[in-house]
Amino acid sequence: MLLSLILLLHLSTLFLSYGKEYWIKKIPVMLFLACVLVGIFLCQAIIHHELDAILSLSLLASVELLSIVIFSFAYDYLSGERRRTVFLRLLLTLASCVALLLLCQSIILLFLSWCVMGFVVNQLLLFYRDRTHTHAIANKQLVNDTLANILMGSGLLGLALQGGSFSIALLSQRLLTSPHHYSTLLFLLLIVTAFMLKAAIMPFHGWLIQVMEVPTPVSAFMHAGIVNLSGMMWLRLYPWWTHYPEVREWLMIMALMSLILSSMVMLTRVSIKVRLAWSTTAQMSVVFIECAQGWYEMALIHIVGHSLYKAQAFLLSGSRVAEQPIKEEIKGMLGSVSPNCLSPVLSALVSLSLFVAIEQLLAIWVNTSSLLGQQTFFISLLLSPMLWLLTKETLLSLLIRVVVLSVTMVILILSHTWLNSLFPQIVELSGGVNRVIMATLLITYLLHFLILSGQLGSRFPLLNTWAFEGFYLDALWSNYVVQVLVGLTEKFKTLFTNSVTRTLHDTP
Repeated sequence: MLLSLILLLHLSTLFLSYGKEYWIKKIPVMLFLACVLVGIFLCQAIIHHELDAILSLSLLASVELLSIVIFSFAYDYLSGERRRTVFLRLLLTLASCVALLLLCQSIILLFLSWCVMGFVVNQLLLFYRDRTHTHAIANKQLVNDTLANILMGSGLLGLALQGGSFSIALLSQRLLTSPHHYSTLLFLLLIVTAFMLKAAIMPFHGWLIQVMEVPTPVSAFMHAGIVNLSGMMWLRLYPWWTHYPEVREWLMIMALMSLILSSMVMLTRVSIKVRLAWSTTAQMSVVFIECAQGWYEMALIHIVGHSLYKAQAFLLSGSRVAEQPIKEEIKGMLGSVSPNCLSPVLSALVSLSLFVAIEQLLAIWVNTSSLLGQQTFFISLLLSPMLWLLTKETLLSLLIRVVVLSVTMVILILSHTWLNSLFPQIVELSGGVNRVIMATLLITYLLHFLILSGQLGSRFPLLNTWAFEGFYLDALWSNYVVQVLVGLTEKFKTLFTNSVTRTLHDTP
């Protein structure tokens, strides 16, 4: 019922987009109604502790909210652009596909919406069709998306035929209760690899980084909504990975590599939008690490928070320069703190101590459950850069950071207490894998500080150059995969066209 109502509202918005300006301006109202409807059903799911509905509706609510904000922003931002209405319709189509992807119970509908979204994204990348570079980016995205569709379709079809059903709910139940099968493992590995391609983690990141060619609203929806879909799908299909640690280990390996490399590249960039683009790749890597570890409540909050933050960051990227003089004026009025007060080591210790203290207080006041030691370390290390002081900062700025850090920790602990008991028991990763994860995070943490403090560039100039160039992974992927596949496609088109032409010519 909910899916029918949501799709009806989204189809109404598409219908209104073909009307006059008056009706186009009413589209955010329809999107708001869809958001309210999702919120009502989400409240019901929370009351009845329906985990599947909570996950799907929480993610859908964030997408609906993003659609409202980005549509309203784009309507004014693209004023005067010849293809403004085309963008608005594509945006509404994407929102409809996301709703179908998160709410449908059929593998066929899920796969169709997955494929349509890739096609719509490709059309968004071609917003400026007269730019040659835009076509190169779109071709790169098309290759990645085609590979993802093939892998996704093969994996889903294999699971459906093996399980004897095209119902997501029935397949989830069977994967939870059936013994380990190597054929199932293969199908799940195909699906997870498709997730990586869609999420644009390294080395599949090239098209997402170069998407700066398109207007800001397009970039905002790409980074805040589209790339998060792989994480959303992982959460929605969480029963599928419960008894297959090999799948999660494969995801973990790729995510760790992507995290350490993309986060280094991000910090070497000066352009605000390019740095935001690289941070998306790094953030999706962290989300995948959380998913692979089975920390689903953390992944859920991370995805929703990242969506809202990244949309805000892209839409307001043009005002960053104007804000700088105001920040400098505030620093002169208020007291400042020396950058040496909170070094990386001290920041990590403060973050860890603060997290443990908040956890103990909440356990007394609200009777919350304790997190694993590894989770505590992971969260503390992940959030401690908020306390880094690389330049002089005001006392007020430092206080705001501590408050934001504390609120984030409270939300994570409460969500863990509420959601963790609803998830089924997951097969833990091996101890060796966990040690590699922690070591990688520590190395990434220290590299971040070396780059931001300027020490990496002075001591290791070659590494700094490689980081600025993205370690040439995109060039390797483009030269040895994308160009080869594009060339084969062009040859196939030529052969097909010639054969059809000869057939028509020889026909009497």
